[in-house]
Amino acid sequence: MLQIARGLSDNILTEIVRRWNPNKPIYVAPSVDVITWNNPSTEQHRKICVDQLGINIIEPSKMGEMAEPSEISYTVKISNDEIWDYVYC
Repeated sequence: MLQIARGLSDNILTEIVRRWNPNKPIYVAPSVDVITWNNPSTEQHRKICVDQLGINIIEPSKMGEMAEPSEISYTVKISNDEIWDYVYC
């Protein structure tokens, strides 16, 4: 998140985020140890990502592992249903 918050793009993921259409939602599901996740610097970077860049962060598990795929899928679906409010074909 540090690279995203600072606008750095030295790999394919951060380059995609920099070029993402700001009118479309973007979700990040990081895997990070608990000490790092709760560090004040990381909290500041998360705040920038959420407040200024509009990124939706799906928090890691209490053990620092990436959220389960079913949780990620559910979160994205629920969020998109609220944003787009469309009918499935």
